[in-house]
Amino acid sequence: MKHLAIAIALTTLAAGSAFAGETYVGAGIGARTHYGLDCAAGQSCDRLGSASGKVYFGTTLGPRFGVEGVAIRLGNATGLVNTDTGPATGRVRSESLGAVGVARYTQDAWTVKGRLGVALSHGKVDYSAGGHDSKTALVPLVGVGASYAIDKNWSVNLDWDRLSSRVSSTGRASADLFSVGLSHAF
Repeated sequence: MKHLAIAIALTTLAAGSAFAGETYVGAGIGARTHYGLDCAAGQSCDRLGSASGKVYFGTTLGPRFGVEGVAIRLGNATGLVNTDTGPATGRVRSESLGAVGVARYTQDAWTVKGRLGVALSHGKVDYSAGGHDSKTALVPLVGVGASYAIDKNWSVNLDWDRLSSRVSSTGRASADLFSVGLSHAF
């Protein structure tokens, strides 16, 4: 994953210098993370992820488009995970590094963004009955967001990102990350 992060950083920096766009960095904390896990009667279940968030950097490629590199951490949640022998209760979490294309529309101090790209996701599951599993996979990453420019350099952001982490050879843990944060433009 370290090599992917370096590649994303170099690509974004190269694109920024080639097009002389605005470069920015930002971070958001998970105001709410919801995993798309099923629950079994009588079993522990908590589909809201703990301690989630993201950091990102990007550049504009003109007034309407840009690219971003992003690192996302989705915190622990508990629910049913598919296994080779059937569904099992487990605690899931994941970390992802991705690259997205960004379409943006700006009106006065407001900017609305749509993001579409891919992420290299490393998902993990600890089964309630014992044992654990993990899987690294390339997954789609989509998102939308809105930001309000406080001044020329600082903006407040509200984002939604969706990605589907693989946590085992047959188990998936799709998650919606709602985050609030700040970004700084250079």
